[in-house]
Amino acid sequence: MAGKVRYLSPEWRDGDIHAMFKLGLGDHAHNYLIAPVTGRQRWHAQIFVDMVKLTLQAYRAGISPSALAEKMMAFADERGFADYMVPGFEHGIGMMGDEWRIGLNSGPFPYWTDPDHLYRAGELIICALQYACPQEGIGFRYENPVLIREDGCEALSRFPLGVDEIG
Repeated sequence: MAGKVRYLSPEWRDGDIHAMFKLGLGDHAHNYLIAPVTGRQRWHAQIFVDMVKLTLQAYRAGISPSALAEKMMAFADERGFADYMVPGFEHGIGMMGDEWRIGLNSGPFPYWTDPDHLYRAGELIICALQYACPQEGIGFRYENPVLIREDGCEALSRFPLGVDEIG
């Protein structure tokens, strides 16, 4: 039964939507800050958005998840927020919740995607980033299906990238 939720400000929330097409689950997450919003919260939001933009620019055929993660974590380290990033940047498209990469699960754990495989043009994955700063009570999540191309990727959700403020 649905109920009312009372949010304390300032807080953050994300919406994580799983659309379904022919039993295949897609994924999209969008983030919100609940007013009053502090300058520090906006700083966290902006560096997270910058990280997502850079990640989307880095996806392309021929790069591996490991190489992509190294590049993104180097950027996070340069900007001073590496401690807040979960160092993973994708997951597979799920079939009723099974989100490992079918056929590429030769990684170090059962059903774990090989982190050194190379992306191929035409692959469909979920770009997934997680950011958490528990000391400040803030975090973000980004998930969006992307189609890998030879020279980049196409983000399939047309919802604009950002962290919206609700006031």
